[in-house]
Amino acid sequence: MNHDTDDHVYRYKYLPMDVGSVCAIADGTMKYTCPLEFNDPFDCRPQVDVDTIMEAPKRRPDLWKAYLKSKGLSPAEGLQYRRKILTQARRSFDLDFFRRGLIESVGVCSLSRDPLNILMWSHYSSSHRGFLLEFCIPVSGPAYHADFAHEYLFPLEVHYREDRPVIAAFGDYTTEELQHHVLTKSKDWGYEQEERVIDHVRGPGIHTYQRNRILRSVICGSEMLNTDYETIRTTVDTVNKTEGTDIGCYHVEQIDAKYALTVPGHPRLDHRR
Repeated sequence: MNHDTDDHVYRYKYLPMDVGSVCAIADGTMKYTCPLEFNDPFDCRPQVDVDTIMEAPKRRPDLWKAYLKSKGLSPAEGLQYRRKILTQARRSFDLDFFRRGLIESVGVCSLSRDPLNILMWSHYSSSHRGFLLEFCIPVSGPAYHADFAHEYLFPLEVHYREDRPVIAAFGDYTTEELQHHVLTKSKDWGYEQEERVIDHVRGPGIHTYQRNRILRSVICGSEMLNTDYETIRTTVDTVNKTEGTDIGCYHVEQIDAKYALTVPGHPRLDHRR
């Protein structure tokens, strides 16, 4: 059941059981990953139309002038030998370098719309031994702050396609166009129901988020060790006591006779009926 409203959405972060993940609760910090580190070699790597290099003088005269200068060529020489220069530039175009330049300064935090996906628990939460964070994220209304959307983990939906997006080798890229390339994945990944928080300002790294305002519950995996569960339980209790929050702590369970999960006692995820 979807519990989203016009003012807020519920989104989920699958995490393994390790020190950095526990800090997401204890310190209110979240890891933003550079897309170059993603496990999918297609992800955030659009198809580049290198033929657009031939249109560089018209499409991006500023870059064309800079390119000529880097080669020690005058504007007159660039005009006289333009086609030859452009053909050589096309042949020597470094595709990987170009793609890296597009995304190396972008930080991405991945969330999911599905908190009870068996594959997601297996892949991203240490084979059900990790845990899940539940966020209630404002998307409009008085609680929403557009200037701090990344700190509230405001998510953008990932679109799953058969064809890779195409980008011009020389173009005047807008933020919306670049986000399109970061938000498009193969349809094979559709089961993740992924949404992404994109940070162009702080980039990759460990960044704070509004834990006290948006973290609603921590849900421990069905195979979590008892010692790890005590660590999570103690961490949540400490945060609630010191910060005056009311973060819930639950344990996901397998449903008998079904390939399905439930969270007993959870106000939104108890599906034992």
